[in-house]
Amino acid sequence: STKMRSSVADGDTVVTEFYGRRTHTDVFQTPMGPLSATGRSVESPFCQITSFRNGKLYRDRMYFDVLTILGQIGVDPSAGSAR
Repeated sequence: STKMRSSVADGDTVVTEFYGRRTHTDVFQTPMGPLSATGRSVESPFCQITSFRNGKLYRDRMYFDVLTILGQIGVDPSAGSAR
């Protein structure tokens, strides 16, 4: 599930903070390579920044805390392996 925490608009840009809960059921692409599904639960905040130009979607970016997610699925990012 995903819940919105806050949202702020300034001109043609909207910044929204979310908090998400998911189960790791798919391959997760990381800088260390793909990680197979673990079936573990993940809870993490993330942020979406959406920009518009001339009333149309121009850019949409999302940021999240990869280290928190990796730890919750059992990966030690410093070692690059599962615990």
